[in-house]
Amino acid sequence: MKTEYAIELVNISKAYPGVQALDGVSFGVKANSVHALIGPNGAGKSTCMKIMAGLIRPSSGEVRKSSTCTRVVLLPDHIPLYPHMRVREYLEFVAAIHGVPASQRKPNVENAIALCAIADVADRLCRNLSTGQRQKVGVAQALVFDAPVVILDEPTAGLDPIAIQGMRDLIKGLADGRTVVVSTHLLHEVEQLCDHATILDHGKVARTGTLAEILRTAHGEGARTANVRLEITGFQETLLNQIRDQLGLIQYHVRLHPDGTAELHLVLPADDHGQAPTGELAKILVGRGHDLISMQSVGADIESAFRQATQQVEGRV
Repeated sequence: MKTEYAIELVNISKAYPGVQALDGVSFGVKANSVHALIGPNGAGKSTCMKIMAGLIRPSSGEVRKSSTCTRVVLLPDHIPLYPHMRVREYLEFVAAIHGVPASQRKPNVENAIALCAIADVADRLCRNLSTGQRQKVGVAQALVFDAPVVILDEPTAGLDPIAIQGMRDLIKGLADGRTVVVSTHLLHEVEQLCDHATILDHGKVARTGTLAEILRTAHGEGARTANVRLEITGFQETLLNQIRDQLGLIQYHVRLHPDGTAELHLVLPADDHGQAPTGELAKILVGRGHDLISMQSVGADIESAFRQATQQVEGRV
């Protein structure tokens, strides 16, 4: 096991009757980092997280943990709280059943309340908490007994924008001295929160590494490509044919909007300076009579890497 890993999965497979949930999954989670676990529904994320937390056994393979990885906490997307307990009371109960010495329980609970910014609801009944408050109390559970590894399943699901930002700030703070694994469907969240990521697809690892490594391999090592995002009116399939013929279109993704506009994500060959041929593209659009609402050259992002890794690109040419 590499010394920088808190947890390492080595050739993990998990089979249920008639279903191969995981098939030879191998990746490492670096200590004191935020690691994203992403993939389409049914990719095996939940099974993988349960195996990492020791809740279920793999059919084969090995889970290796560092000497400092003494406890792994998995917080599901729907946090199970006792509704009749008040928040502070509940956290003290959690500390007690996890063996925190009596002399440390109160300091640990108060520290968790402060870190999770839930002092204003500490004396409220759990049944009266909002979704965002419940999520924060769930994270506080892991802090009262100082778990070195915390796995969060969809931690921002169902939260309003203000609560989402609060949860993001909390997750970033957790990585100071802890290892955090986050499962999410919000790909922009991965770029804002995470240092490393693993993309699962059909029970196998499609990509793993730092975000920079994943983005570099999104269209092949050394490939000189450029990404362009644009919004136009009057989209027709023949536009893609023309861009392919004149500019060498490599991949595309089209999203049609109810108002008649279309958002296009194009992967094109870059010029000698690594730039997208935006001028030539604009000439094609104007010549065809499209209204160009916006156009920008963008770097490869985690969304395009995810689509390619899971073969969810709408078009290849």
